[in-house]
Amino acid sequence: MKKLSMHIHTMGNLAVNRAVNAFINGGKDEMRNTLVHVNNVIPSDYKRMADHNIFVTAGMLWHQNDDETQKILLEMVPEGMGDKSYPMKSFFDNGINITSHSDFPELSGSPDDPFGIIEIAVTGQYYLEPGKPWWAEELITREQAIQSLTINIAKQMFIETERGSISEGKFADFLLVTKDILDCPVTEIHEAKPAAT
Repeated sequence: MKKLSMHIHTMGNLAVNRAVNAFINGGKDEMRNTLVHVNNVIPSDYKRMADHNIFVTAGMLWHQNDDETQKILLEMVPEGMGDKSYPMKSFFDNGINITSHSDFPELSGSPDDPFGIIEIAVTGQYYLEPGKPWWAEELITREQAIQSLTINIAKQMFIETERGSISEGKFADFLLVTKDILDCPVTEIHEAKPAAT
């Protein structure tokens, strides 16, 4: 079937490893199969994911959690990996196509707009809640956050020749915002609002 893609929800390094094995052994690289959530990754699986065009979709909101949420996550993961749940930067560093989303309203109280999400991905902090960054060395750049919410999603959906970036022949989907989110202080990214589409 043309443009068929499989999505597997994975939580934990063993689940990720088994899903990667399944995609490699039973799928085709051009399918753009996707792992969803993807917390905890065995280091050797990064290369296999990149080599076989396996996409990852993970919520950038996980970089900031209150103490209670962090306690729950610590109980779910292997010993020694408690603060290493969502390796966003490592996906980029290893050439893996990563997309993101808000996961709202599952994470009650978290922002459901792209600007609040980008700010958390960059700073590890949600401006309305106390908390500490979750695995701060895996925070990403503004450009990477935007990439995961635009062109990478278009690639995942097989529509990158039509949408996801600005070039001749593509649909002119523009969002004009009230603040330059690439140049403003990082703690003000969430203040950007849509001005026009």
